[in-house]
Amino acid sequence: MGNREPVRGSAGNRFPAGSLASGPTGASAVSPRPGGHRPPPLVLIFTITATGLLANSLITPAVPDIVEDLGAPQGTWNGILVAAGAVPGILVAPAVGVLADRYGRRPVLLACLTVFGVFGALGSLAPSLVVLAGLRVLQGAGGAGLVNLAVVVISDNWSGVERARLIGINAAVLTASVAVFPAVGGAIADAVGWRWIFVCYGGALLTAAAVARWLQDHAVLSGDALTTTFRRAVAVSRRLTVAPWLVAGTIAFVAIFGLMLVALPNHLDTAFGQSAGARGRVLAVPALGSTLAALTLGRLRRRWRAESLVMVGLALFAATFVVIGLADRLVAIVAVTALYGLGEGISIPSLQDLVASRAPDDLRGSVLALWVGFARLGQTVGPLAVGVIIGAVDATVAFQLGAVMMALTVAGLVLVDRRVRGLVPAPA
Repeated sequence: MGNREPVRGSAGNRFPAGSLASGPTGASAVSPRPGGHRPPPLVLIFTITATGLLANSLITPAVPDIVEDLGAPQGTWNGILVAAGAVPGILVAPAVGVLADRYGRRPVLLACLTVFGVFGALGSLAPSLVVLAGLRVLQGAGGAGLVNLAVVVISDNWSGVERARLIGINAAVLTASVAVFPAVGGAIADAVGWRWIFVCYGGALLTAAAVARWLQDHAVLSGDALTTTFRRAVAVSRRLTVAPWLVAGTIAFVAIFGLMLVALPNHLDTAFGQSAGARGRVLAVPALGSTLAALTLGRLRRRWRAESLVMVGLALFAATFVVIGLADRLVAIVAVTALYGLGEGISIPSLQDLVASRAPDDLRGSVLALWVGFARLGQTVGPLAVGVIIGAVDATVAFQLGAVMMALTVAGLVLVDRRVRGLVPAPA
């Protein structure tokens, strides 16, 4: 299957795809985008997303065992191992987006998947935590743009409510992966040891082969120099209609990766004595609510604005953290994590849809990549900060602080949204 020559845009392109104000239905439901090309197989896009989720979700339940096996106390190193996979994304994710806007999605995806698979698999041979953390950083550099580029490919080929629906399904794949992979990783650690978890990362090379075979580039690419493309993307991201949602993404990922992927496994271990396999099963529970919410996102978007869905989702985060911080029974924690999953399934794909709808076609990869860069910042800061809190106090304090953080975030978004709605008329 041959690759068509991408269409190049220019700095003169502005906002052909989506308006600044996001009404209940957003742009008109168009599927796919006009142009006569055949969209890529959805299963390929979803496989890219699932591969990008392997980095942290697969090892999360085994992190306490890894730290103990390699001779360190619980606490700081737990956070470092999780954060190491996200650190490169702060800088690499924006760079990946700019490169994808300039040279095309396919070659950038191939490079990312190869780096991710090779260095992830080498983690199985790590003799120490320092070496393992270094390999995780290199693996994270490859994985930094995968989930983002999957959303970019969707936005290249579909628009309007259909785009929101497919981003929702992609988010359901993401949350299902977050649910399934910890259980798989915990089972592998219990059965044959944590090193075999890292062998699984070599599967990214199979995803790379699928991209080489089936993905064609049809995007409107930037004709600008890389530095110009980046400056234009930054200018878009600084707008009041975009910037608050970048910050909201950062805070959401502080909560997801700090509280749910570091504090919760530690809490299940120290307070309830749960094994790696049992911890993995508890971490899988949020997928029930998250997958349901993500799969119905297209229907929800026909009735409610994306901004409202984000705020409701983050409010559910706050409620969940209050309960986990106070609960002394495991059943209560298991039950409330499903509520958290509902909030995640509503908020994260809605954030992605908001940013995608407000980016020019030839800057979509770059602007979404900046959103991912902010999210990666949250993925990095969250585990490190929570690791320090766990080491100094305990996980319940981390959850209580997290509830306050999410409540303040929702309050801030309400104020910003009111101001934006007063400045920008909603679409007819």
